[in-house]
Amino acid sequence: MKRILALSLMTLLLFSCVSQVTKKESTEEKTMVKPGLTVLTTAYVLKDHVVLRKGPGKQFEAVGELQDGDQVKITGNKHGWYHIITDKNKIGWVRSNLVGPRILSRTAMAAAFNDSIMNHFDAKLYIDKNHPYQVIYLETTEPSIAKAKKMARIVGKAFQKKVYPGKITVNLIRPNQKKYFAQVILKPIGLARIPVPVIEHGYLQKIKVKGKRVFLVVRVPDNLSKKALLKLARKISSAYGVPFTKSEIVLRPIGQGEQVKKCLLYYVEDEYGENYAFNRCSLK
Repeated sequence: MKRILALSLMTLLLFSCVSQVTKKESTEEKTMVKPGLTVLTTAYVLKDHVVLRKGPGKQFEAVGELQDGDQVKITGNKHGWYHIITDKNKIGWVRSNLVGPRILSRTAMAAAFNDSIMNHFDAKLYIDKNHPYQVIYLETTEPSIAKAKKMARIVGKAFQKKVYPGKITVNLIRPNQKKYFAQVILKPIGLARIPVPVIEHGYLQKIKVKGKRVFLVVRVPDNLSKKALLKLARKISSAYGVPFTKSEIVLRPIGQGEQVKKCLLYYVEDEYGENYAFNRCSLK
């Protein structure tokens, strides 16, 4: 997949701090898995400038650098470090809280948003490099300022639902013009930053935030003891303090195609304390 592409030369001169959201080329089929390595799942890098290391720890030398939205394959976990293969067939280790499901990658979701939603509007979407996802630009030729602002509100609200739920500023610009001619500011609809816990065993398969509640599905080796499962769930839950009021964690065994429905542990923690059940998918 490609990173967000730059604008044309003229636009670059005018908007040096703005980048256009463009589709990333899929590289999933290009990744070659070496014999003896089992791919647990496909995941995405969640931040820019993530260091790929030779071993599972900061003391190991860097062998590369990854960017937000880069697709990787997880082949193992050691002490909270994922062993991964990149789309360029580089092999190394990254901290597990820097890699996760596609929905956590702003770059991947913004690219998908541009491919799907923006096709319905006569406008181009750009992201401010200095304030990524908090400030976006819509380039339009719509002569009516009122109609342009209406479009900005529609696009902005959709952007919040699909990409960034925090407060955003939508600046409306004309082609080849430096200053915006109108601005729309939208209040947040959810939490802008979602903590990603360090997964000591297995990998994060799913995360869903609703209000101040978070729900996670984590795939783990099925040979972990009950004590180890509970310790893992408690550590994951500890990543969600204020403003979160409830965390639900389901630990499922690692299985082919991620279709295994069996639950090793259901764990919930809220203002009343913790509760859990082994070999159950809920407390009921």
